[in-house]
Amino acid sequence: MHIHSYKYYVSVLEKKPKASLIQKTLFLFLALVLITGGAASAFSFWQYYKEAPLRTENHYLEVAISGFTSSKNSLSEIIGSFQVAGAKVKAVDILKEATPTPQGYYVSLNDIEKAISQVESTQKSLLEQKNQLSKLEVPDKFQAIRKDLFAYYNGSAILLDGFLADQNFQREILIASGTGFYLPVLTDETLWPNQKPQPIIDYYEAKKRQANITLSDLSRLTVPDGFKTYYDTQIAYLELLVNVASDITKTLSGANETEKDSVPQIEKAYQILQQAKIKNEGLSGQLLSQKLKVFDKKRNLEKFAQVNITQNALQAKLTDLYQNQPQPKTYQIPQTVIKVISNLPAGTKFLQALQTPLAIW
Repeated sequence: MHIHSYKYYVSVLEKKPKASLIQKTLFLFLALVLITGGAASAFSFWQYYKEAPLRTENHYLEVAISGFTSSKNSLSEIIGSFQVAGAKVKAVDILKEATPTPQGYYVSLNDIEKAISQVESTQKSLLEQKNQLSKLEVPDKFQAIRKDLFAYYNGSAILLDGFLADQNFQREILIASGTGFYLPVLTDETLWPNQKPQPIIDYYEAKKRQANITLSDLSRLTVPDGFKTYYDTQIAYLELLVNVASDITKTLSGANETEKDSVPQIEKAYQILQQAKIKNEGLSGQLLSQKLKVFDKKRNLEKFAQVNITQNALQAKLTDLYQNQPQPKTYQIPQTVIKVISNLPAGTKFLQALQTPLAIW
């Protein structure tokens, strides 16, 4: 075992490396960074919890505005789609003096079902927006706007219920009328040029049977007050067709007179048809106007009037609330701390990290 003197130990200690100025500076920098970061983090969290009510307010306002905007756009789209459907109704009506085709019937039915689907989708969207808003904690300052929004959603739902009832009745009366009577047509024009009575008799006997079945189907419908004219006009057309069918069948079943100047039975039958067409022209115009009524822009805008007034007032209120709503100051580091960190090496990058919400965590 080697024993060293005291002087030896002293000399050894003197030879141990001492911390350089650079090392001391680096140590102080790291210490300052840790202290500053800790202070900034503590300040951020303190400010975060302090501004929790403000964040709740902002979240509520964002949800309210988003739901209102979505509902407003959906309601506007309904008016636009109704205009397109109304134009198609007019186009299909051009066929009324020709032989109606099943294609025109299915175009009309498809447009009505699209309208029903759109109204139902908008109803669902309104309910979702209302339910989403009702689940949120309501800040005291937004109690009034919450009440206004709920009144708007409820009023819009009532309006859409009316639209849905209109479209459903349109669908019911169209289906009950079927492909044969969805347009007020009294004959198949292609039958008359051949001047053969039997095909015409067969046609009208079949039409009479179908018309009586359709009248029975229509009698089972529950007619809304606003559609009584439409319903009565459709009934009047079918009754006219039944009478014309009976008169033409009876006339064509009789023998032609033998006198020199006598009128052939087929000519008599054709004149019966022409007289009926005059009456049918009036019925046709009434039916078209009644079909277009549910898609009429002016009528629908009048129905939307109260909702639009409420909508405009709400939009102004929400805009004012949004513009005057304070924003959270969380993660805003005091300027004195920013100046200190900015002057340090790599201080800019560290500062960016601190200013990103919860990035340091």
